[in-house]
Amino acid sequence: MFVITLRSIAFSIATLFTVLPSTVSAQGRQPTSDPSTSQPANQSGIMAGDNDDADLVLAEPDFQERYSPALGVAVSRMFADRLAVYATPVWVHNTAGNLNVDRDTFFVGIGGRVRVSATVYLVGEVAPRAGGYSPDKPAFGFAVEKRAGGHLFQLNVNNGQGTTFAQLARGGFADSLYLGFNLARKFF
Repeated sequence: MFVITLRSIAFSIATLFTVLPSTVSAQGRQPTSDPSTSQPANQSGIMAGDNDDADLVLAEPDFQERYSPALGVAVSRMFADRLAVYATPVWVHNTAGNLNVDRDTFFVGIGGRVRVSATVYLVGEVAPRAGGYSPDKPAFGFAVEKRAGGHLFQLNVNNGQGTTFAQLARGGFADSLYLGFNLARKFF
């Protein structure tokens, strides 16, 4: 994944190699509120798109047949320095593109993060569909995070392997749980 941050705008591009065809995803975020003000919540506009038809071995992604653009807003609220809650309503177009059917999905990602000690956090999230194409169960996950200096280690459990908005809109699996690990580094 490549992430570019310019002042308050963030842009990322990721290639997800699971099985061929793979997924190419791009997203951008622009804050619509200033976190330093006394507003009760912060908001960021989201524009994203991914292409599930990207056969990176044989050809370039075409971003036409199985392209899934998404629009949304991320709303966050901090309570003291121990609890953060998030709500992210997102509309995703062409979520059934793998079936060659043109369907849209609207879902609301709901999450939270609570600090249980000076460097340990518990995280949970769920993405129920509010309308449109809705196969399987809503995607959900929970994690334990440990901060060490500029590093953040995360051990997570999810009912799906989706990381893009289109994959989250399709939901998780009813009878499966996946164990994962993330490592993030913040450069000061």
